Amino acid sequence: MDKKEAWDHFLKTTVIPSRLDQVTALHTYYGQAIEEIAAEIAVQIDEVCQDAVKQQAAGKMQACTMIRVSLLRTSLLEGVFEYMCEAVDEHSIPIFRMTPFRYQATWIYKFYEAWNRNCEDQLRVYMGLLKPWFFENWRSSQLFSFHNYMVHAVRYAVPRIMVLPSFQSLQRGEGFEMVVGEYGDHTIGESVYYCNSIERSEKSIKAWLARELPHDYVHEHITKVDLSQMNYEGINLNYTWLQQVDLTDTYLARASLLGSRLDACEARNADFTGSAMFDADFTNSMLSGARFDEVIAPVNIVNEEDAVYFGLYPVKFTGADLTNASFRSAYIAGDFRGAILDGVDFQGANLTGSRMLKEDESRVHLSEEQYSSIIWS
Repeated sequence: MDKKEAWDHFLKTTVIPSRLDQVTALHTYYGQAIEEIAAEIAVQIDEVCQDAVKQQAAGKMQACTMIRVSLLRTSLLEGVFEYMCEAVDEHSIPIFRMTPFRYQATWIYKFYEAWNRNCEDQLRVYMGLLKPWFFENWRSSQLFSFHNYMVHAVRYAVPRIMVLPSFQSLQRGEGFEMVVGEYGDHTIGESVYYCNSIERSEKSIKAWLARELPHDYVHEHITKVDLSQMNYEGINLNYTWLQQVDLTDTYLARASLLGSRLDACEARNADFTGSAMFDADFTNSMLSGARFDEVIAPVNIVNEEDAVYFGLYPVKFTGADLTNASFRSAYIAGDFRGAILDGVDFQGANLTGSRMLKEDESRVHLSEEQYSSIIWS
């Protein structure tokens, strides 16, 4: 075979399958250790916030607009997956500087290194055709599948961070966010938390949403507006935080709601039919009569070619009122513990991986298959 054929064969038979194996192992470990990981991250961010508060008190820093958690790619040469943490104000966002606040994600590196080691071992078979540096160059652009779990972990740690005294003491800008990315490159950062303290008028928000922009609402923070009886079919609200928003009778069929937070929202009779809502959070929302028919939100779904998992956590309905809501033919893993489930219609739904309280057994009507697929506590 020639070099191209050898490279294609190496990718197909070794690199891609091995990466999937290690990311799957990482995914499993993440699910088991996330509470400990989130606690470690919160400790590191606490130190960053304490330092920023001191800088603000000394007049050396203005209102904080961003906390960055950045992968130091050079750390891989030292055998670690190290992230640098920093708090910046508006003027220092474009400035790259080093800080002493570091988090070593050894739990990511061990799986990354196992993949790398296996590939290098198998590469010897192709030594007459493929040079080691060829794989090394390609590998440098393939960190996302592993780094992605740091993004997930910091996002999961946000509730812990928000209650830290140091975070609450930090003077924050009108638009504040936490971003996980790579040092020296602003273009690949992923926002894991965004809060906009500027209250926009209901009229301006409705006009903005009516434009049906494909990506502009992602990671946004929309709070305390009446969006009832509106038609937002197919809208992209991935990772959007809707806080105390009225969505009563609103049509949200076939929407993208990956990682979306509907926090204490009024969504009576809202229609989410056919929406994708992996990792969504409906905590404390009023959802009586809402339709979740045919929604897609299972856990542990993987894109094998890219080694990316969707559905890290069940959709969260803690404290939500789901009275007479419908989940007909839904494919959803939901955490229904602490939700009001009177009259919920689960006919034809695949509830594999869902969680419910034993005390709610008499309130829900389930098939034998559905009952056995649920984790009861």
